[in-house]
Amino acid sequence: MKKLKTCLLATVLITVSVSTYAQLLAYDNKEQVYGAAAVSPESGGKLLGRLLTQCSQYGEPVRVAGEKAVTAWKQRHQRFLDENKIVQQEIMAFIDNPATPEADRKTIKNTFEVGVKNLVDAQFKTVEASITMLSEDRQKASMCMSYFSSVDAGKWDLRNNDPVVTKFLEERIAARKK
Repeated sequence: MKKLKTCLLATVLITVSVSTYAQLLAYDNKEQVYGAAAVSPESGGKLLGRLLTQCSQYGEPVRVAGEKAVTAWKQRHQRFLDENKIVQQEIMAFIDNPATPEADRKTIKNTFEVGVKNLVDAQFKTVEASITMLSEDRQKASMCMSYFSSVDAGKWDLRNNDPVVTKFLEERIAARKK
């Protein structure tokens, strides 16, 4: 239990589920991968949703392109999103287990409720800054279109940004089908 708690906390705090810089993460053990699978790809979807909201203000063509890119990303990730929910449910069951010490419950719950939100917020601020620092709306629209093109090209896909978690989720999905 203690090892799971420690690895979950460490993973959530270092995991950048969809890095705009395509930073590949390294994991020291299965518990860290499990913790990352509880965060990814849902947080990536949240980040893309916020990007879509931000960019939609720069015109109908940008909004339409963004909706298309985000919808396609969700379709590519649906099985991972479904498995992500199952991993989260397993962790919530661990938290709800009376044998889990109260301090561990609070820490893990806070990590998921506050830590993950803070990670998505921090990622979004980086993306948002690259858009809002531009002086003209047409430049902002162009930056948004570049982001959506990169989403369409798969650069925001879990398989490209975190192949270890991708493999972990794929193996879980395959095992469930047997």
